[in-house]
Amino acid sequence: MFIEEHRRDLAEISSPTARRLCVLTQASALIQFSIGEFATLIAIAEMIGNSGVCLLLDGCLAENTAFIERTKRLIGSIVEGNGATTHSATSGQRPTASTNKAYRMHKQ
Repeated sequence: MFIEEHRRDLAEISSPTARRLCVLTQASALIQFSIGEFATLIAIAEMIGNSGVCLLLDGCLAENTAFIERTKRLIGSIVEGNGATTHSATSGQRPTASTNKAYRMHKQ
C-alpha cells in the first residue's frame, strides 16, 4: 500500500527537486516509525532486564537517528541550493497535493 501511494505521489510531481524532496521526506517518515519501534523494544528489554538486547537495540536506534539527521541536512541543502520553495512560482506551475505533502512532512 505504501509503495503504490508513493508511486502515485511521485507521478504527480514534475520537478526533479520536488521529487527528491518527496522521496527523502517519505524515507524520513518510515525511519521515524522505525525509531518508535526501537524505543518500544528498548523499554521492553529494560523491563525484563536484558541488557545485551538493550545495547543492541540502542545501537540500531542510534543508526536510525543519525540517518534522520543526515536526511534533514540533505533536505536543507536541496532547498537552499536549488530554490525548491520558489520553483513552482517561477515556473508558473501550481503546487500539487504531493508537493504540499512533501513540504508538510519536511516541516514535521
